[in-house]
Amino acid sequence: MPWFHRMQQAVSRWLIGPGLLLVVIFGVILASKYHAWHAFYVQWGIGAAIVMEALEGMFMIPREGRLADLARRDLEAQPGAVVTRSAEYQTVFRRVAIGGMALNLIVILTVYFMATQAGA
Repeated sequence: MPWFHRMQQAVSRWLIGPGLLLVVIFGVILASKYHAWHAFYVQWGIGAAIVMEALEGMFMIPREGRLADLARRDLEAQPGAVVTRSAEYQTVFRRVAIGGMALNLIVILTVYFMATQAGA
């Protein structure tokens, strides 16, 4: 689990973050080129990308690192085959799961608005 959480953190930091920045940059360019700033789906899409980036940077990335540290600590404290996760690990894991669900909801709403509002 320590490796898995470090990979989550690395993907968030080096792939998702820059990808969302590109979405905002290209969204602004396209909205300006096609004079589409009045369209709700444009405003929602750019706003959603900014909110998702903020959630990733301020909430998910630090907690994924904390999960990796806690998982390593739990692993080293229990050298047996079965490792019981600490209450602190489970608490942070629940928070990360809730944050992930919030991000998923934003993505689902964005896809819905893009599919139903674009071209209308």
